[in-house]
Amino acid sequence: QMQGALQQISLQRGHDTREFTLVSFGGAGGLHACELARALLIPRILVPRDPGLLSAMGILRADVVKDTSLTVMMSSRDEDLSQRLKSAWAPLDDTVRRQLVEENFSPEQMLLKWTLDARYEGQSYELNLSFSDDFLDRFHALHQQFYGYSNPGLQVEIVNIRVRGSGRWPRTPFPEFPLETENPPPQALVREKQVWFDGEPVTTGFYMRRQLRPGNRIAGPATILDYSATTLIPPDFKAHIDRWKNIIIEPIGGAAGPAEVAPGQHNE
Repeated sequence: QMQGALQQISLQRGHDTREFTLVSFGGAGGLHACELARALLIPRILVPRDPGLLSAMGILRADVVKDTSLTVMMSSRDEDLSQRLKSAWAPLDDTVRRQLVEENFSPEQMLLKWTLDARYEGQSYELNLSFSDDFLDRFHALHQQFYGYSNPGLQVEIVNIRVRGSGRWPRTPFPEFPLETENPPPQALVREKQVWFDGEPVTTGFYMRRQLRPGNRIAGPATILDYSATTLIPPDFKAHIDRWKNIIIEPIGGAAGPAEVAPGQHNE
């Protein structure tokens, strides 16, 4: 079920999972991350600090978001289409800005995004994309990505226009730490025991995450114990602690990729 959910938001939307990093969070996410990455050919996994608390951290750092929309039913054959769309967007934009002002955000703290729902004439489903003067060309390209075909000769219907406004709070920076030795400190390894992988018992080290330092490297099999989560590293994976104390896990002999992902950076 987890693999199917990941496929739905990646492969089924035309994204190649080999180009992404899997972010694992929640108390049990780290127990399944390597199996999911192996199944979907994802080249690396990032387990953030305090993974069991990541959702709460997201709420604390989240923007205030206001959304509004309008059904317009315009066509690519209409004259002055872009100007007509911009005119229809103007009152929506004003409404969202007013709502954010009421939340005590200054214009400098606001980020507004115009998007539209478009489809080929006669279709019953739409694709949402951001607005720009070349949005029709981008719609055809997006349709090709999602569904494997496109036809620039067909008329395009613009069904809805949308405005999303974000009131952006100041971001608390994530601390960065200098890299230390590759060998974990002795006190990080709390025990070794037999763990079964693929029907065979394998001696596996158990590490306390709070004792691991940036730069430390661990070869699987290993289990990393955290206050809010547990992370399992199978025998065919390796891990290291990056400058932000994330755990970066990669398959041994797997595809190369960036070894560190700073907070706030991600593949799109």
